[in-house]
Amino acid sequence: MADVGLRNQRNPEIELWRFFFAVVVFLSHMKVLPHGSLAVDFFFLLTGYLTMVSIQKAAKEGCTRSCFSFIIHKMKSFYPELLVAMVFSIAIIWGALGVDAYVFKQSCNTFINGILPFLKMSGLSMSAEDYNGATWYISSMLIGLVLVYPLLVRYGAHAFLLAVGVLICGFLCAYHGSLDYVYTYLGVTYEGNLRAVGELLIGATIYPLVQYLKSMRPTFLCSVLVTLLKCCGVACIVYIASLDNTEKHGIALCAAVMVLVLVVSGYGIDKRLYDNKLCLFLGALSLPFYLGHRTITTCMGALLPVSNAPAELVLLVAFVYSLISALLIMWLGTLIRKLGQKLRMLLIEDAS
Repeated sequence: MADVGLRNQRNPEIELWRFFFAVVVFLSHMKVLPHGSLAVDFFFLLTGYLTMVSIQKAAKEGCTRSCFSFIIHKMKSFYPELLVAMVFSIAIIWGALGVDAYVFKQSCNTFINGILPFLKMSGLSMSAEDYNGATWYISSMLIGLVLVYPLLVRYGAHAFLLAVGVLICGFLCAYHGSLDYVYTYLGVTYEGNLRAVGELLIGATIYPLVQYLKSMRPTFLCSVLVTLLKCCGVACIVYIASLDNTEKHGIALCAAVMVLVLVVSGYGIDKRLYDNKLCLFLGALSLPFYLGHRTITTCMGALLPVSNAPAELVLLVAFVYSLISALLIMWLGTLIRKLGQKLRMLLIEDAS
């Protein structure tokens, strides 16, 4: 979710919402919000937008990346945390459930899907029963970028690509009434991959609108209106996530697009509230939290062996465990990244 290449240019407000929607997904897995997983829409949209920002920046500098180079760059931004999260997932499962033939098999599948994130949603090694279901997003994002990135490099934020993205998401909503059936196979690929392609395209093609809004000088009244619209958009997403049915997923997606456009445009009377290190820290914590929480929510019965524990207590303990796990994943991921950089420098020095 976080792009290391843009780390020094991060928008604190985006970082805060990134963490907020990671928590919404957590609440979905804790059965508090029946369809909180629709918050993943925001992540796909944001990745699409940042991809277009990267393409435009590279084009201005005359050094457009190849698709392979871009994907490798993207993977570097999350790969250490992904590996650590997979090891944590297996350790938690073994500690909570013990080890038998089935658990060992699923643990191996979990680890393979972590080492080779493309595999899970490619159909070559997909399993809805592995011990970290949150990784479907990583896999579908990468597969989607392989398809979307060349189109964006060639055509830019063309209205045709926006129409394609809307049609894909519209088809999925009409087919199932929701975008949540990510593991459903449609004869060619999984719905999760189509969802990724559609939402990446929509996120990328809002770039011209964002640039136009950034060029304007909003009045105070306009800033107030933007803040109210953002709040209404987020409230709409959370409300739809709390419903038992998924018939309004398309509305939640539209709300997520509106929120993203308004946030990255930089308007709002609340803008100064986010200009602090806490928002940036929470943004950096969002990916480790997303990757680390799923196994904990799955094993809460064993991690909190208290009969008839209040639901509020279970939720609080799960959240604290997920935060601790996220902090460890972030710290170890950062450590691995630093060690990798030092090793690279040593190899360069030896080669010279």
